[in-house]
Amino acid sequence: MAGCNRFYTLLLTLLLPVSVWAQGGDALSFTRIERDPAGAALAGAGTALPAGAAWKAFSDAAMLPFTQGKLDASVAYQRWAPETALSNNVQAGVTFKVLPKLALSAGYSLNMGTPVTSLGEFGEELGTTVKPMSHLVALGVGVGLGEKWSLGVNLRYAIDKGIDSHSGFSGDLSVAWQPIAALRVSAGVATLGTSVASEDGNKYQQPASGRLGVNWGLILAKDHAIDLMASGDVFFSGKVSGALGVQYSWRKMLFARCGYRLSSAACALPSHLGLGLGVCFHGFRLDVSYLTASKEVANTLAVGLGYNF
Repeated sequence: MAGCNRFYTLLLTLLLPVSVWAQGGDALSFTRIERDPAGAALAGAGTALPAGAAWKAFSDAAMLPFTQGKLDASVAYQRWAPETALSNNVQAGVTFKVLPKLALSAGYSLNMGTPVTSLGEFGEELGTTVKPMSHLVALGVGVGLGEKWSLGVNLRYAIDKGIDSHSGFSGDLSVAWQPIAALRVSAGVATLGTSVASEDGNKYQQPASGRLGVNWGLILAKDHAIDLMASGDVFFSGKVSGALGVQYSWRKMLFARCGYRLSSAACALPSHLGLGLGVCFHGFRLDVSYLTASKEVANTLAVGLGYNF
């Protein structure tokens, strides 16, 4: 009971900084894209899943002390939303455990969109064609607080270059709790950052939210295991998003993943279904994910390679 009280106290502390946001849509929403192909297959439900350590620089750094291995490095290619706003995304991440309860993570993502032509006041083409390009640099630190608790901080800088270019800083603050070996809970604030001014003088806010995630791991038999997970975001702008996911593994070598995200209108990530497979052998890892059941991100495909020891 004391552990529960401490968890809820920390959760309330993290959610107190909610402020009044300026009018307008979200800026730099590409920072909310799931960079880990395995996490994308779960539709982002794996907030409290201590896997994919290499990608924890982008979010959920509180899970770093619970991850396995000393070094985890990954690279991935993602063909994002080919039916609507096609972009080719290349990203890399690495995590190093300095101490058993202290881990550092770093990541970089390059998003390359299709060329667009600027429009005038009445919708006429002005003849200026620009190829959108976005850069995302991320850092993460996870610190263990005893055997059951950990604290994580993520910092990122995003640059969005296009017809209207802008940039901004943002960060996450999260806490994780593992009361028993099979159960993990994480909570915090995500993408809390600076406002972004467009070239026309309007100001927009980044898609900040309060976040909660739960993961329950079950051993079905000697060689079979399953993880059930859920995560939810309450955005400071009033929008809501939640995801459910399941991961099956055989001898920790073969993985099958599925997740579904349900989002309110105009969320940074729309409602969609995620599917994926993974293989892990002698520390090497291959993960593939596919997103569907969504007009906005249908047929998104991601492939990742990683190594852990």
